[in-house]
Amino acid sequence: MNFHKREERFGDDAFSYVAYMGLVHLFIEVKKGADQDIFTDPPEGPELHDYKFTVDTCMWDDSENLRNRTSALGQNAHYAHTIQTHQFRTCVFSLSISGSKARILRWERSGVLVTEAFDYKADSQILVDFVWRFVQAKDYQQGFDLTAATVDSKEDRDLFREAISSHVQLQLGLDPETDEKELLEEIDKHCYPGAITRLKIGGPNVWVSRPLWQSHAIFGRCTAGYRGVLCDTREVVFVKDVWRTNGREVELEGDILKDLREKGVGHIPVVVCHGDVINRGLIFP
Repeated sequence: MNFHKREERFGDDAFSYVAYMGLVHLFIEVKKGADQDIFTDPPEGPELHDYKFTVDTCMWDDSENLRNRTSALGQNAHYAHTIQTHQFRTCVFSLSISGSKARILRWERSGVLVTEAFDYKADSQILVDFVWRFVQAKDYQQGFDLTAATVDSKEDRDLFREAISSHVQLQLGLDPETDEKELLEEIDKHCYPGAITRLKIGGPNVWVSRPLWQSHAIFGRCTAGYRGVLCDTREVVFVKDVWRTNGREVELEGDILKDLREKGVGHIPVVVCHGDVINRGLIFP
């Protein structure tokens, strides 16, 4: 499903989307039969470290069944990826229900954690407990990145769009009167209608909206690039967001760029600020 196709709006409001994954907290995928479960639980026993429980690594007699299960796995992964590309997330929770069996999933940048299947009709307490706990959980516990905040002020959203518009006009030499259609198309490449996020980076805060480019991978570094606007000065900047390798000896990209500029290397961008974004909510609830 292409969620970007249905970005029809009825006013300048993110809530007016027909289907907008930027508002989803938890997704539930339901299949009719238990034979459509996207995983297969390991047998009881101590040797489980090398067990392959995903459907694409198992042998099934019914090839159509295998295709259906593999497709269902891809469908769930696509939903998780779409939410993480429309929101700033540390993880995403979901429920996979096949017939009377259910699983709880936690999708993050390094992989996905999956529970064993449980029969929610025979014993509904696990499902009820999970949903109740999820609803009661704080934002960071639900997987939201606390260093990113939705911009509710219409005035701030208008200031963001005006700054992007001025930058696009200057960069591409567009006239608002004679090139209105092209200008609006270019502005929309940077703006989700009514949906702006304020990021807390090491230095100044910055507004961003639609990414110019985003990785199609659900796991890994998941790089994204945005046209951002500094909240204080209204200056338009480029923001690169990436989940980097967690290693002490890794040289930060911002330090590399600064070093190259100091050495007189041409065509190197000016670094406004850079560094690791620490989500303290995960450490200090």
